[in-house]
Amino acid sequence: MKRRTILFTLLTVIVVSAAGVARLRRDKGPTLPSAPVTKGTFIDYLQLRGEIRPIRSVTLTAPSSGSDLQIVELAKNGASVHAGEVVIQFDTTMQQRTLEQKQSELKQAESEIQKAEAELRRREETAKTDLEQARGAAERARIDLAKQEMLAPREGKSSRSSSRTPSRK
Repeated sequence: MKRRTILFTLLTVIVVSAAGVARLRRDKGPTLPSAPVTKGTFIDYLQLRGEIRPIRSVTLTAPSSGSDLQIVELAKNGASVHAGEVVIQFDTTMQQRTLEQKQSELKQAESEIQKAEAELRRREETAKTDLEQARGAAERARIDLAKQEMLAPREGKSSRSSSRTPSRK
């Protein structure tokens, strides 16, 4: 009979323990994560690693101006652009000033060239005039010389022979 009492006591303890564990589980709720069901948009986030590459890209380089370039307008990063659209616009103030300065220097150099060409033409005209005067003087001298040679035989002396013969002492 002692055996039956021990067995009955043991069985009672097991049943009471099982009931207590079941009650604790019921009060605690399910151990798996759960949420109440509602109607709405389902959003799921995935964390991925990788590399994003464009389908087609073009590398743009800034013009070399020798000075710092100031950006006035810039297309948004990643924006789609079409042919003819402005991607980047630089401040042209410095380049405009440089252009105006160089144009002024060019005009001044052209003016100096024109002055030099006018001076050259003046000198050429002066040289031509001097040459014509010298030719005229040479022609007059020839005419005078011919006159003297014609007069010399009448007087009985030759101007050529007297000018060529050294005087003896």
